[in-house]
Order: sequence, then structure tokens, then C-alpha cells
Amino acid sequence: MNSFAVTAVPTAYLIGPDGKILMKQIGMGEEGNGEIEKKLKELFAQ
Repeated sequence: MNSFAVTAVPTAYLIGPDGKILMKQIGMGEEGNGEIEKKLKELFAQ
């Protein structure tokens, strides 16, 4: 990775109302259909 000067990878966290980390996703999907996105759709559908 040094040849491209990459120093970090995007990381997203899903944090519950109690402040605990529910999920962690390293990297980003091009389609926007990662595990966190699926969980958010599930939670907001309720």
C-alpha cells in the first residue's frame, strides 16, 4: 500500500442507544449494500 500512499481504510461503526458498538464495517461497498446498511434498513423498517 505504500506505493499508493494509502494510510487508512474507511471504517463505519453502528452504535446503539446505550452507546455500545453493535457492528463495525471496514471498507466501503460500491453498491451501498454492506452489512451496516442492511442492518439500518432492518431497524428503520420496524
